[in-house]
Amino acid sequence: MNPVIACENLCWQYQQAPASALSHIDLAISPGEIVAIVGPNGSGKTSLLLALRGLIPSNLRGTLNGQVLVDGKALTTWRPDELTQQVGLVFSDPEAQFTSMSVEEEVAFAMENLGIASAQISERIEWAARVTGITPFLDKSPFDLSGGQKQRVAIAAILALRPRVLLLDEPTSMLDPAGKEQVFTVLEDLRQGWGCAVVIAEHDMSRILKYADRLILLDQGRKVWEGAVADFWQAVEVFAQRQLNIPAAVALARYLRDAGRYQGPMPTTTEQAVLILREALARERAYHG
Repeated sequence: MNPVIACENLCWQYQQAPASALSHIDLAISPGEIVAIVGPNGSGKTSLLLALRGLIPSNLRGTLNGQVLVDGKALTTWRPDELTQQVGLVFSDPEAQFTSMSVEEEVAFAMENLGIASAQISERIEWAARVTGITPFLDKSPFDLSGGQKQRVAIAAILALRPRVLLLDEPTSMLDPAGKEQVFTVLEDLRQGWGCAVVIAEHDMSRILKYADRLILLDQGRKVWEGAVADFWQAVEVFAQRQLNIPAAVALARYLRDAGRYQGPMPTTTEQAVLILREALARERAYHG
């Protein structure tokens, strides 16, 4: 399957910065794939998303080398209105994107600017609100909603443009556990029901492991590890060395595996880890019983 978005030998250095923010990044993302970009603060996660959206270099000063391809076509050759409908970006603070006094107007705003027909705007608002679960809030002010609801409104406003790639920069950083679960559930539904490619810069490793297909670890602007989520526990030390929290479920299963007490797949939830521990304890009791 051809990638919907890719970058080749991508390098970026902000003007007057002492070092590159991105160094020789190669990346290819397929339709329907959820890819998590993780790394410590200053590792280049946000810069990579900005480059994939085309805001680097168009909106920021610096030196860019390499290229980003959208559907096999150099990003720089897309017209801005075309690119908006191919790649959407949701920032970590949803309020920073809000421009309207009602949720419905917020979701409609970008489509109206693109000159999309009124009937199609109404249809897309209804669809985006349904898939993100914000239909009950359409007549409310987006500023009066909870954190998780605001984030879903921001996602709906981008989804209404029907992009093929959805980029999210720390989408759950300001949310409580329930709000985080809401956002990730929406992303999983999008992948399964629509085939949208999703790229997430995120610190919450526990939920990333549950929903993502692939992990990419950045450090000092370089890609230092890339692999399927199922292979994550083969590189736990690489992540831990960069002060990234290793989910307790993974740490427990890895300890049991190294002790010869577990040989199954890596757990991605606490519930799975509890079951693994119970089975290991049951085996121990049977062995010594």
